[in-house]
Amino acid sequence: MSQVAGSKKIVVTDDDVVMADLLGFLLRERGHSVFVAKDADEALRLVLAEKPDLLVLDLHLPPKDGFVVMEEMRRSSGMNGTRILILSASEGRQDRRRAEELGARAFVVKPFDCEELVRRVDGLLAEGEGG
Repeated sequence: MSQVAGSKKIVVTDDDVVMADLLGFLLRERGHSVFVAKDADEALRLVLAEKPDLLVLDLHLPPKDGFVVMEEMRRSSGMNGTRILILSASEGRQDRRRAEELGARAFVVKPFDCEELVRRVDGLLAEGEGG
């Protein structure tokens, strides 16, 4: 059985199509409903429409970066329940700090270990179970 009770909605955003497909596959294998966005605008549309439990967000996206996506989410009502996991090649402390200030709950650096990423996702989704 899955470690996370029930299917959760997850939006995965990465401009690298191969990475987005890999993430979608991994999370669908866990029983989740996954929506894939290839840029910031599509990510915002999906997040606002689907109100996902989790957003897996790359910071380097066209035409806006992931920080803009998080800023827009903060301004939108009903987004407080969406957990955010940053997935980025950037290891900079400034990026981590800014992401945390904007509401990110986890930061995973590319390249990443798939099992570790799934554990982080499970942990964030389990946090949401408690309210």
